[in-house]
Amino acid sequence: MAETEQPSVGNVLGFSLQLREHRALLALERRTLAPGVHLLDYEASVPGVEFPLAGPLSAGRFRHRRCRVQRVTLELERHALQAWLVARLRGRSIAGLRVEWVELEPSARADARDEPMPWIMLSGRTRGGALGWFGCSLALRGDGRSIVVLPGRLWWQGGEPIAAHALWLGLARALDPRRRSDALEIRLDPAMEALRVPFVQAGWKIPALEQLVLRTLAIDGQRVRAQWDAGELALAVALGSTIDHDPVVEAARRVRATGHDQAIDELSAALAGA
Repeated sequence: MAETEQPSVGNVLGFSLQLREHRALLALERRTLAPGVHLLDYEASVPGVEFPLAGPLSAGRFRHRRCRVQRVTLELERHALQAWLVARLRGRSIAGLRVEWVELEPSARADARDEPMPWIMLSGRTRGGALGWFGCSLALRGDGRSIVVLPGRLWWQGGEPIAAHALWLGLARALDPRRRSDALEIRLDPAMEALRVPFVQAGWKIPALEQLVLRTLAIDGQRVRAQWDAGELALAVALGSTIDHDPVVEAARRVRATGHDQAIDELSAALAGA
């Protein structure tokens, strides 16, 4: 049983109310929460509902209850992830590198023998004014509903010596300010990050996500898709191979295109075979 397909008053998100197995459920399919952030599937149980349920049978009547999310699927486009990184990194000083340029490759290989992995590449100037480039591949795993990010390959090329490990710690601090200062891992909570603002703006209480566990994480060159539910299965991570070029060489090409052409050829020659 469901309410009308059109959102009712107080239901600008467009939830449908479903009554199933003596439970009241709120469901959504295919909503754009922000540019490049899509909610593909959502189901939450409404607490404190007694049956028979008296009218009106509308989802909006439950907007002030903290509903327990049973499953949710998000799709994040590459440009949305890129914008998230740029907002947190550009203009920031990280271990002596003032970041001017940020690039994300969701699924790339540094070597033909490698499995595809996400890469983050930064460039900017050191305290002494020298150009520098930092790149890191990312190893991902699930922990509850969180995505834990650990460093894979790290490289630094620049006019001044900066430890790649220190650059990673600075990057981690910028993306996850709540982590311990010496912790290598970055812990991200994309489910809460994606849902919190749209729910509050629509006048709905932020849903309870505590039961959720990350089930699948699929990544290709253009998007990331993540699915959570309240079960107990293990996480499956699928990294696509649609980007199979050397990310260092490709990064050099893009930096040149933006006008940072000094020492680009030297960078490419030094790192293309690394």
